[in-house]
Amino acid sequence: MSVLTRLALRAVPVRWRDEVARDLADEGARRPGAWRAAWTVLHVLRIAARFRARQLASACSLEGVVTGFGGDLRGALRRLRRTPGATFIAVLTLAAAVAGVTAVYSVLAHTVLSPLPFPRADRLVSLWSIDPASPGNWRPVAPGDFVDYRRGTTAFERLEAARNISMTFTGFDDGDTPLMRRVTAGWFDMLGVPMAVGRGFTGAEDRPNGPPVALLSYATWQRRYGGRPDVVGKTVELDGDPYTIVGVVAADYSNPVFGLVEIPSVWLPLQLPDTGADHGIGNHVVIGRLRDGASLAQVAAELAPISESLARDFPATNARVRAFAAPATERLVAPVRTPVMLTFAAVLAVFVAACGNVANVLLARALSRRQEVAVQQALGAPRLRLVLQAVAESMLVAVVAGVLAVWLAAAAGRAIVLLVPESYLSVRFAFAMDWPVLLTAAAATVAAGLLCAVPAVIAVARAAEAGAVAAGAIRAVGGRGHRRWSALLVSIEMTVAVVLLAGAGLVAFGFDRLRSADPGFDVAGGLTFRVSTRGEVYTDPARRIRFFERVSEAFEGMPGVTAVGAMSVLPIFPQFTLTPTFPADQAPPEPGREPLLTLSNVTPGLFDALGVPLRAGRGFSDHDDEAAPLVVVLSEGAARRLFPDRDAVGRSIVIRQGGMEQRAEVVGLAGDVRSGADPTAMTAVVYQPWEQAPAPVAMGFVLRTTGDPAAFVEPARAALRTVDRLMPLYQPRPLADVWRQLDASGRFAAGLLAAFAVLGLTLVVTGIYGTLSHLVADRQREMGVRIALGASRGAVLGLVIRDGLRPAALGLAAGVMGAIAFGRLAASAVSGTPAFSAPLFVGVPLLLLAVVVAASLLPASRATRVDPVTVLK
Repeated sequence: MSVLTRLALRAVPVRWRDEVARDLADEGARRPGAWRAAWTVLHVLRIAARFRARQLASACSLEGVVTGFGGDLRGALRRLRRTPGATFIAVLTLAAAVAGVTAVYSVLAHTVLSPLPFPRADRLVSLWSIDPASPGNWRPVAPGDFVDYRRGTTAFERLEAARNISMTFTGFDDGDTPLMRRVTAGWFDMLGVPMAVGRGFTGAEDRPNGPPVALLSYATWQRRYGGRPDVVGKTVELDGDPYTIVGVVAADYSNPVFGLVEIPSVWLPLQLPDTGADHGIGNHVVIGRLRDGASLAQVAAELAPISESLARDFPATNARVRAFAAPATERLVAPVRTPVMLTFAAVLAVFVAACGNVANVLLARALSRRQEVAVQQALGAPRLRLVLQAVAESMLVAVVAGVLAVWLAAAAGRAIVLLVPESYLSVRFAFAMDWPVLLTAAAATVAAGLLCAVPAVIAVARAAEAGAVAAGAIRAVGGRGHRRWSALLVSIEMTVAVVLLAGAGLVAFGFDRLRSADPGFDVAGGLTFRVSTRGEVYTDPARRIRFFERVSEAFEGMPGVTAVGAMSVLPIFPQFTLTPTFPADQAPPEPGREPLLTLSNVTPGLFDALGVPLRAGRGFSDHDDEAAPLVVVLSEGAARRLFPDRDAVGRSIVIRQGGMEQRAEVVGLAGDVRSGADPTAMTAVVYQPWEQAPAPVAMGFVLRTTGDPAAFVEPARAALRTVDRLMPLYQPRPLADVWRQLDASGRFAAGLLAAFAVLGLTLVVTGIYGTLSHLVADRQREMGVRIALGASRGAVLGLVIRDGLRPAALGLAAGVMGAIAFGRLAASAVSGTPAFSAPLFVGVPLLLLAVVVAASLLPASRATRVDPVTVLK
């Protein structure tokens, strides 16, 4: 047989070579000698091509793939059962990663992506009033503005409004004053909310002086009337007036568009007039549904001239007011969007680290089968079949992990919702294992299986390409490539660890900063609650003032109460209403260009009760009544804005309110009080004596107590009922709880990120240790040769540690860059979080380097104990 023929026969599988050679000898003998060699080569190549085509067609046919992959799965199951410990760890690692992705995605989908449970919720738009000078301050819409917006826009199918009211079930002698709400007639139709019994409001009932009708909530219907269907047509007495019940709202109606947890007990028609409605007080939530083809840009274009017209017609109230349209979900999800997205980014990072760990395990298993793969290839097994064997093992691990992950995700999602701070409950923070979430879990499972299989598939393909059975050849296959893949996985895991630890550290620093910031008031021993006059019972301003005076006297008489104060708006909460104010000794600015400050009406004892220090001048006294000259106390922030270069006490300011200008003398300077969650944001407040301001409808009370503030809730409720037996306390809470609620965002984000950071660090440490251990075991012969040739054990130890540090250093560099980007995102997510921290960004890489060195020491010390004689044999 010629050399050319022998070379051609190498294209034929081993098991057919002898048969093909005999056929060639028989057929070749009949060919002319000059053409015999060429014919032989062409004939062999034709046979090889035909065989390869038949082999590929068989492997790629549906029957071949299904039958072959079924066998591969059975083989993979047998191999996994041989190492139950490693298999259990791989399954548990992937299950935790897939469960984390599934749980956080469910919260993301049900809270941020689709928080409104209404039909075509993406077409719902909310309208707000804003000042162009402070566009972040969204305020409710005045009733007169709503009427003009409704009449002047064409982009909406419907534009509806609602506002909260306070009334009492006087027909039931229990003093129940639940949340009630007035809505326009089309409110429920726009939101697609059905009636459980009866009907909704009609247009005639929504006119001024329309019929007194009411809708009950499902809970009120069950509690008050036992769920009887004949409730329609009955009368309910509110503040002494009868209202006819026309329907009951469905049980599954939720209340997210108001940002409130509590569902109203009763709805009444809004009954706004077509003209003459008030343009000053913004207290209406306005929601509209866009027409088909309409957009927010069209809405903005239609609202702009209406706002300009209102500013010209009503300069006292609308000079600084502009209409602003946003998706109805925007204000709901804004407080939680970035924390949830940060958490989702963190869980994706953990997912990548988990896949890297399992990929390293499967890569090691694939490399242990290199000789077996080469034998199968030599016996004619197609490369696709060999690759599918590696994929089958990875997918089997992933599928088992995915099934376990569904149960883990359900538990994790419920735990996340339980950890949600109270301030987030109005956002409809939800979790559900519905079909989209289950599909996400399935996609994450498949993605995990494919990602984990990539290094093993490449190793198997290279072993198949080698086509050699000799142990030395097999050992040569993939050695350096294997180390490159392992080094890449170590780098990825180090990057993930740096980003997770640095990000969690930044949020933790921000939370600690929030917690340690001075609120500006005394947290300990304070109790706060709100008292609101009941509907039309206290319509006379003088009667309201007398009522609040009697309430204050009742609270002052309680044992254990050392100070009582009240104010219209507590400064520790974000403000909706800002009032134009400017120094009296300056030229009056044009309407719309004055400094905007928070105006709050307070009782004389407020500063003592809240614990706000007076920096200069005096506070208020009982002599600062309607007959005395107008006086005010400024916060330090307000004084800096109005009088930046001079003392404020003794000077005068002008307050523009309700189309009037009032001149008041500054008699005192009070300390700043923190506003909202940002420790650097202090409310600039102008404090007025409450008897010199319009009589308030509601007041926020603060009681300074000598014991546990929570123990004074019931005595305060009893004291209030001595003044009006039907008057309730709204939201009684210790000031310490209010303070903690301001930090809820930071605490929630820091807790979740810390949990995922610990999980990610655990995965990284175990992954690096496992990778380095396998690399050292794979290089034992090399270590033995080095020691046999004179290398010291210290040199071998250093070699192993250096090989572990190189990919770690690359991962640390990438991780620091990722942590910087993550820090900027975290700073925008949680108030007070720094975007950069030099100690953190230096300490985390050093910590992880120490982890790498520690993880390298045990495998390295094992490498130095290799017996060179044994290895060489």
